[in-house]
This record gives sequence, structure tokens and C-alpha cells, in this order.
Amino acid sequence: LALGTVSGAGTLRVSGNVTFGDTSGLAGLAVDSGRITLNEIVNDLEIGRGTLYYNGPDATSGHALTLAAGSKNAAIVQNDHNLTLTGDVSCISGAFVKRGAGTLTLSTTKSNVYIGRQTNADSQEWGTDTPAMATGDAPTNGFASVTVVDGTLRLTGSGSFVTGADVYSGARTVRDGEGRETSGELLIDGAGFTVNGQMHVGFVNGTTETTTEPTHSVVRVKSGRATFSNDNSLYICHAKVADVNMTPEFIVDGGTVTMKKLSFGVVTLPADPRTHATMTVNGGTVAITDIGLNFGDRAVTGGVQVPTTFNMNGGAFTAAGDGACMGRYGSVSALNLHGGTFAVKRIFRSGATPGDTTINWNGGVFQPNADGQTSKDIAHVYVSTNGCVVNVTSTMTHTMAFALTRDPALGAAADGGVTKRGTGTLSLTSAASTFTGPVAVE
Repeated sequence: LALGTVSGAGTLRVSGNVTFGDTSGLAGLAVDSGRITLNEIVNDLEIGRGTLYYNGPDATSGHALTLAAGSKNAAIVQNDHNLTLTGDVSCISGAFVKRGAGTLTLSTTKSNVYIGRQTNADSQEWGTDTPAMATGDAPTNGFASVTVVDGTLRLTGSGSFVTGADVYSGARTVRDGEGRETSGELLIDGAGFTVNGQMHVGFVNGTTETTTEPTHSVVRVKSGRATFSNDNSLYICHAKVADVNMTPEFIVDGGTVTMKKLSFGVVTLPADPRTHATMTVNGGTVAITDIGLNFGDRAVTGGVQVPTTFNMNGGAFTAAGDGACMGRYGSVSALNLHGGTFAVKRIFRSGATPGDTTINWNGGVFQPNADGQTSKDIAHVYVSTNGCVVNVTSTMTHTMAFALTRDPALGAAADGGVTKRGTGTLSLTSAASTFTGPVAVE
């Protein structure tokens, strides 16, 4: 149904599929079920168990958005062009799904604004024949409290947002054989964001049956505060099916990120060889408060865990627990220390069926945060131009028992050697080290 100019007192409530022209004469507009299509946002909006499809140009609106899908249902906003909403945003009930290739920006100055009320008890996971996100206008199974299917959901402003349960950036949205899986991005850009559940980057976000090329879903913290409160806080690359085909990444450019645990590569059946889990820290502060950093976090039936890469380019990363455990369950693990400060108890390789492990050291600072520990058993530790830098603070002692090897990619260029900082004691015990640069004590 297509309507031109619509006016009248009060809020117009819609059940069905309606395309509107001019709605400026209405006090408000609500979709209880079905789908409404708008080319401009000139009303306060309420979305129930249905879809708001915005097909207009890039725009900003100060009107309010209320999400009220009800338990076990989702309210969907689909926008193919960029849409910024600066009015009051609130979720009364149910889940929230972002669809469409455009960026949807939610801005708030208020604290603890819910954008998803769905609880984990009412959230729906995918099944063998049921996609994680039904392709209709009001899915009733296969979504978290907040799900970013495609495009970008950007959270900004001086206030903060919160969810009732898990969040998916990238999820399974199509059936086997359809080949049109999409990638999503969650961007935290100035606002606070608290997930009262698990944050998933790439949750069964494509298999060889649902996409020919790997999906690349992202969570990026540009500025602001991200807090993942569940005991199993952050999953990067999570799947319970075979042949997953995805390359999810968690990126921190600035701001503050706090979590209890990072599960990095959690695939329980053999995956497509292109599947890869990546975390990149370019700036800001990241703190894991409970369990250390595990490269590969689940045994794989009939195979090995997917490859994992941690890029430390700037900022500060701190993890409690036993340190950085690489190569778990056969995963090929890489730690790239190119900048910033990487503070963990120790860096070591898992003793249970470990995979190939590599540290590429090019100026990043390793700072042991517990006394009397030994970093060991890493297969390849390559020292590049800016060298291996270790800061042992206070009166602590630390031993590095793995060999420090000159990076073969340097060719005839010199490596940066080893720089020891701090008032503690660092012991290098491997006789197999081949770096040729200087050893400096600062």
C-alpha cells in the first residue's frame, strides 16, 4: 500500500506494509507489525514487531525513536543511506536489529539508555534449518538483544547506552545455499556502551554454504567507554557449525574497554581455511580483569582451532590471569608487538596440542605484571627494526626463555636489538638467539 500526504491528530499505528509520502501532519507514527517505508523522518517513531525502512538520502532527525517489539520479538531499522537520530531513544521491550548498508547513528546525552531489552532467556539462536535472522520483516527467532546484520550501528554522544543481554555484530542471516551473507559493524564513537551479556564479533557469520567470500564483521571502539560485563565477555569468531567462512575483528582506536574474559577463536568444528580471528589495538586502554588472553579457546572436533592474530600497535593492553596463552588447541597464533604497552603475566604456548606460534616484535613494549614469571615455548620470536622492548617494573623479575631471532624480512637491514626498561630484572636465557642489534638497559 502506498500513501501520499497523511495528516491527523495523535499517532497513526500501522499493521501491514505501507509506503508513506508526506507524514509531517501526524503527531507520531508507529508500526505494530509489518513494514513502513519513509523517505524522511519528520515524526516521533515507535517500532513494534516490524520494520522501519528508511529509503531517503543521508539525513539527521531530532525525533524520538521507541523500540517496543515485545518479548521474543525484534524491532528492525533498515537504512540504505546514513541516518542520524539525535532525539530520545528508548527500548521498552524486545530486541533491536540493524539492517541495511547505511550507517545508523544513535546519539544521546542521557545515561544508561536501553537499545535492547531482550534477555538471554528469551533470545533465539539459529538451528539446523533456521537462519539466525529470519528474512521477513519481523523475525521471531535467531537474534540477540542487539544485532547488527549489515551496515554500521554507531553509538555517540556524551551519554551511555546499555543492553539487556548479548550483542551480535555479524550473525547468520540466510539459509544454506543462498550465498548472500552480510557483514555488520558496531562503532562506539564517544558514548558509553554496557553489554549485560556477551559481545560477539562474528557469530556463525557465514559458512561456505551462505557466502562465497569470508564475511568481515567488526566491532570498533573509536572513543568512549565499552564495558562487557558477562563472565564470558567478548567472543571474536564464534561458531558451532562446520565450514564457517568469516574473518571477524575487534578494533580499539581509543577510549576505554573493560571485560572479564576474551574468547579469541571459538569454533568447535572444522572451518574454511580462510577463517581468521583478529584483535587490533591502535590506541586507548583495554583491560581484561579476570582471565588472561587465550589464542584459541575451544577444542575442535576433527580439526584444529582457527588462526588468531593480535595486533598491538598503540595504547595500553592489560590482562589478569595466567597471561597470553598462544597456540591453544592447535591454532596458528600471531602476536604483533608494534607499539603501545602489552601488560600480561607472561607469554607462553599451550602445552595441549599447541599450534604454530609467532611473535613479531617491532617496538612494542611487553610489561610483565606479575613477579617471578617465565615467558617461553614460542616457536618464532622475530626482532625487527624497532627491536624487542621489555619493561620490568619495581623489584620484579622476569625470564624470557624463548630465542629472539633476527627478522628474516629485514634482509641486509639491522634489527633493533633488545631494550630493557624499568628497575626490575630481566633474564634472557636462550642460547639460540640470533638478533644482532644492541642490548640497551634504560
